[in-house]
Amino acid sequence: MAYQFFFSYSWKNLGRPLQRFFDDLANYVRDRTGGVLAEIAYRDRVTMKAGSSWPEGLLEALRTSQVLVYLFSIDYVQSDYCGKEFEAFLSRVRAFERDNPGAATPLFIQPVIWVPPAVATLPRVIASRQPEDDQFPDGYAKQGLESLAKQRDKTAYDQCIDIVGQRIIQAAAGNRLPPLTGYDSLDAIPNAFIENRRVGPAVVPAAVPAATEAGGPTEVKCVYVAASAQELSAWTSADHDPSLADLSCYGNAGWYWQPFNPPVPTTVGSIVQQMLAEYRYREVPLKDEIDELLQELQTAADSDQIILLVVDAWSAFVQRYSAFLSRFDRSIHWNNAVLVPWNDCHEQTKALRARLDAQLHLLFRSKYPGPQPSPRFRSDIHSIEEFRSVLLSVLEMIRSEIETQRAAKLQIQGPPIAQIRTSREQPDVR
Repeated sequence: MAYQFFFSYSWKNLGRPLQRFFDDLANYVRDRTGGVLAEIAYRDRVTMKAGSSWPEGLLEALRTSQVLVYLFSIDYVQSDYCGKEFEAFLSRVRAFERDNPGAATPLFIQPVIWVPPAVATLPRVIASRQPEDDQFPDGYAKQGLESLAKQRDKTAYDQCIDIVGQRIIQAAAGNRLPPLTGYDSLDAIPNAFIENRRVGPAVVPAAVPAATEAGGPTEVKCVYVAASAQELSAWTSADHDPSLADLSCYGNAGWYWQPFNPPVPTTVGSIVQQMLAEYRYREVPLKDEIDELLQELQTAADSDQIILLVVDAWSAFVQRYSAFLSRFDRSIHWNNAVLVPWNDCHEQTKALRARLDAQLHLLFRSKYPGPQPSPRFRSDIHSIEEFRSVLLSVLEMIRSEIETQRAAKLQIQGPPIAQIRTSREQPDVR
C-alpha cells in the first residue's frame, strides 16, 4: 500500500504527545486529500494488522510511502531501525533524481524537531539538512514539538501541524517517488547514520555558531516576494490593468509560490532549500512593517550575510509588495541578489512580458536601470534547471566578494596584538 507518509521515530520518544501528533497529522492530511485514514499514514505497530510480520510490513511501507516524516532527537539518530528507514528514503530520492535530471526534487524527507539536542555527534545526513525555517512558530526550534504539544495553548502546535501537513500534501501530490528496490529484507538495508557519522555540534539553529565566523558557512537570508492567490485575486477584482486570471501557481504567499507551474507544481521554497546545503539558509517573512524588515536585512548585509530576494513579477504590482521592492532597491546596496523566475508556459505571463518587465524597471531603478541589469539582478530565468544554476552562481559570486573583503580588512588591520612581539619578547639568539 502506498501511504502518503511514513512516520519514523524512536521508541524512546513514545508517549501521549507522539501519539497525538501522529493522529493529528494523519487527520489533517486526510481531511484535505480525502481517502481512508488507514491509507494516509504508516506507523509501525499501529498501521499493521495483528498477526502480521512487522519487519515485512515495515519493508513494504518503506518501498512505497511517498514522504518520510522523521522525529528528530538524539534517541532517533542512535536508533538502528531509524537509520535503516532513513536510508530507504535516501535511496529512493537518489533514484528520483537520476530519473528526473534537471527537475526540482520535492521535499520527500520532512524533518520534525521533536526533542532538540544540545551538543552531540550527529550523522552527516541529518547534520547537513536544515531542520526548520521561519515558517515555524517561535519556540519550535529551541523547545521542540513535544514540548509545544504539552502546552495548554495549542496555537504553536497547530501551526506546526499545518506547516508539516501542507508540505506532505505538496510532496505527495507531485511526481511519484520511485519504489525501493534492491533490498529483500529490512536487515539488508544499511544504517545511514552509522555509515555517514561525523563529529560535530548538533545542527539546530539556536546552537549553530555565527555564520560570519572565519571559515564558517555564509548565511543566506531569503525573502520570497510572492503574493497569495487571495491577494492577487483581490488585486485583479479591483480592475487593475494588467489583471491576472490564472492563479493556479499561487496558494499561500511566499515559500508556497510555484513559479514554474505549469508544468512543474513545485514550491519555490523547496527549490531554494534543496540548493543551499553549503550555506546557512534562513527565510525572512515579508512583514507589514517595512522599516523593521529593511533594518533587519541591512544589519545582515553589514554582517557579511547574503540577502536573497526571489520575486514574482505579478506580485510586483500589488501595493504591499511593490512598496517593499522599491524601498529595498534604494536601501540595500551590497551583499544581495534579486532573482525573478519567468514562466514561459504561463500564457498571461508570456503575453504580457513587456508590461511586467516595465514594472520591474520602475521598482528596481538602481539594480535594473537598463537593458543590462546588475549581475545580481536576474530576470531571465525560464526553468527550474536554470534557476538552480543561476542561484548557485550568483550566491557563489557574492560569497567570493565577501571573502575578498574579509581578507582585505584583515590585511589592513594587521595581525592580532597578541601575536606581535615586543623587543623584550624577542627570542635571544646570541
